[in-house]
Amino acid sequence: MTAKYLVGMELDVTQVSNNNTFTDKNQMREDTVEAIGLLQQLGILNGTNGKFNPKGNLTRAEISKILTVTIMLLGEEE
Repeated sequence: MTAKYLVGMELDVTQVSNNNTFTDKNQMREDTVEAIGLLQQLGILNGTNGKFNPKGNLTRAEISKILTVTIMLLGEEE
């Protein structure tokens, strides 16, 4: 959802790789692997110990980071 929002807000992601390096990407839905890779390369998602943990729950701190970095990225585009 965050990746689609960034593209919808016309953030220029053409120079950003969507390479997903999480070691558990085989547990992700196929249609989300590249979007998660994009967010990883933008520094929005870091995971833990090289894993994304797609079936895990987000903490308040993690969602706060996602929102903060997303807003900062959009602010840089102006």
